[in-house]
Amino acid sequence: MNKKRIGLIGISLILIYMVAGAFILYQPNSVLDYPVDEYSREEMYDSNVISNNSNTSSTVDSSNKSRDSELSDTETIIVLCIGTFALIGMVSGAIYDHKNKKKKKEEALKDKERYNVAANHAANKEVQKYFPELTREQLQEILFKKFIDIQVAEMNFDYKKLEKLCTDELYNSIKEELDELKTNNQQRIMKDFEIVTFNLNGISEENDIVIIRTFLHMISYDYVIDSKTKEIVKGTDTNVVHSRCALNFIVKRGETLTECPSCGAKIKPGDSECDYCHTIIINNYGGFILNSCNWTN
Repeated sequence: MNKKRIGLIGISLILIYMVAGAFILYQPNSVLDYPVDEYSREEMYDSNVISNNSNTSSTVDSSNKSRDSELSDTETIIVLCIGTFALIGMVSGAIYDHKNKKKKKEEALKDKERYNVAANHAANKEVQKYFPELTREQLQEILFKKFIDIQVAEMNFDYKKLEKLCTDELYNSIKEELDELKTNNQQRIMKDFEIVTFNLNGISEENDIVIIRTFLHMISYDYVIDSKTKEIVKGTDTNVVHSRCALNFIVKRGETLTECPSCGAKIKPGDSECDYCHTIIINNYGGFILNSCNWTN
């Protein structure tokens, strides 16, 4: 039962209550509305007992007033009963609706939890097929950090680092954008990155190159300033921006790393993590490289 239905029932009951109350309360009250015993009727109309007419009328009036009072009490009780039933109906409907919604919400949460557990298990299984050392969460953490490194390198015009972190095609595209900013004496500022959702959409392999498809929704401050005056020329530094993009990373199988793909510190064969920045090192794989970045907004 939804709120609309409860409202209609409540309104209907209130209308019934009002109509019934009005009908009862506004009925004309007179002596002829109520029966009078035969003796009193004869006394009222007998021309031979005129002297007693006044007393008889007084008695009848008193009797009628008593009946009026009794019926008035009955009318009040009836009206109150109708009103009470109306309120009970409304309250019962509201309670039922609340319990029903609560039950549906609990069932939806349970279904979502079961789905998340199953999805997480399937994703971990897929990740460990290619990267036995990693869980899904660890892989996502590595890829997100890699993406943020690229954003910071763009902000600082660090072409050398960008060349290491991106494929040639993507690097050339980013370089064109940065060159245009430089020509206009502008700089893009990005900071306070935070993940909203980061989905792992699939992993595949072609010619010893593993392709990881992801979709990222994040929030951050993102605006453009004048390089000389530091004044904001595009965007704002007071509100965060929601960014959504499809990211494809690639990593080569069979390569041995000699330096950390994140900080550049030297690493030895067999190291499981960087001693300096504690980035996880995946044996028999090169560093993750961003192959494409397609913004959807």
